[in-house]
Amino acid sequence: LNITVNMVKKALSIHAASAQSQKVKDSEATLHTELGYQLFLMGNLPQASESFHKAVEKDTSDVRALYGIIKCRIQEGNLEEAAEHLDLLNEVQASIGESAELAFLSSVISRQRKNDGAGALELLNNSLQLHISAFKAAVGY
Repeated sequence: LNITVNMVKKALSIHAASAQSQKVKDSEATLHTELGYQLFLMGNLPQASESFHKAVEKDTSDVRALYGIIKCRIQEGNLEEAAEHLDLLNEVQASIGESAELAFLSSVISRQRKNDGAGALELLNNSLQLHISAFKAAVGY
């Protein structure tokens, strides 16, 4: 993971030196999101959160970065802030449709915050069904 983190940081430094067109900013947001994900996997939550926030600054529609912020808050035990971010993301995604990742994060927060096992299980089942549907659509089944 350290090798990947170093490669992403090097790519970010190259992007910072290039022109600031919208396409470059979107690409930089993707790199910040990937860096945040790698740092999250390494357990470096403060730097991961910072990287996810930078990604959102570059591209406010980067849903993966928003998911990353929520995951960091959950791991930190900051369930109230995670729930606030999740509510905001639910409102934004209401027009797009349901997401397996969103349903999964909702189930995790429901279980930990409200100690609602039945509600969490329902959300987890919903997440599974959405994931299976997306997989079938991706493979043309």
